[in-house]
Amino acid sequence: QQTKRTLHKMAGSVEVVALQAQLATMNATMNAEMNQLYVDVDTAWLVLTGSIVFFMQAGFSMLEAGAVSSKNVINILFKNVMDGAIAAICFWLVGFGIGFGDDDGHGIVGTNYYALVGIDGDLGDVKGYSYANFFFQWAFAGTAATIVSGSVAERTKFEAYLLFSAICSIVIYPPVVHW
Repeated sequence: QQTKRTLHKMAGSVEVVALQAQLATMNATMNAEMNQLYVDVDTAWLVLTGSIVFFMQAGFSMLEAGAVSSKNVINILFKNVMDGAIAAICFWLVGFGIGFGDDDGHGIVGTNYYALVGIDGDLGDVKGYSYANFFFQWAFAGTAATIVSGSVAERTKFEAYLLFSAICSIVIYPPVVHW
């Protein structure tokens, strides 16, 4: 009778230990899934807000089109389209590395992530987050250059403005966000 009770208690203890191990495994899995959900929501938020910021380009285009003479409307609209394209190329090639690369202690410019080399998973341990972060920052870099376009509408040559857009996306915006 005593042996039977002892065996029953031991069997109950083994079941409790097994249940505790199973609960620990479930808890770890749930924590990993919740962390992934947080990253997914952050990534979606970056893409959504980056898209909203990018649509500021359209707003600036409409504002500038209404502020210039009718003969220059097409030029202004094309300039704003090219502004986004030049900002994308320059920010991808150099600007993101300057703004978000590691600075090796000198604090002025980044030394990696040029042309997005090496960002896979480095900015949030998930590939999509890194690219969403690039998209978000590119939208701001392009918008920073476009803000100036309204003040120089009908006053600059097209090529000169494209040069300014490239300089803004490489030299002006990235060091400011890096700092």
